[in-house]
Amino acid sequence: TIDQNTPKREGFEDESMVDFMAGAGVSYLGWSANSEVSKNGNTYASAEYEISNSLYKELYFQGRIGDYQLAISYAQNEAEKKGGLTKKSLSITQRVH
Repeated sequence: TIDQNTPKREGFEDESMVDFMAGAGVSYLGWSANSEVSKNGNTYASAEYEISNSLYKELYFQGRIGDYQLAISYAQNEAEKKGGLTKKSLSITQRVH
């Protein structure tokens, strides 16, 4: 029996057979610094530090049909051509109950 103290469930009586989610992200990195050692107007040492500018991109998809789950992600990091390399990564994950 249902009385007034029993919470009423609406809309969640049945589990969904299909779920899907997708997303994307972008991140930028740029960094530089200058350092100088001086005294009384004389410069004794100076240095410049710079990290190549880079752009990180990511895409991901994941979904479920019944008990079968699948997730796919793709990531890419691109650095400027100051000796930087482009790296790509792809991963696929499956899970079945």
